[in-house]
Amino acid sequence: MRVHQGNNLKLDFNDDILTVIGKDTDRGKLYLENCRGDVEIATPDDVDQWPWELNRKEGQQ
Repeated sequence: MRVHQGNNLKLDFNDDILTVIGKDTDRGKLYLENCRGDVEIATPDDVDQWPWELNRKEGQQ
């Protein structure tokens, strides 16, 4: 996975922008935190927008 701790991404079932706080590449898990401090566990299939997609979208606006 090309994401690193501190990257932001968006999941397909959540409108919040989440921050990567860790990852387990062997198990394919991403550990994410929202702005309220709640932790989510997701897989790459759950990701709607990766950090580079969020950055590109912000640049187009």
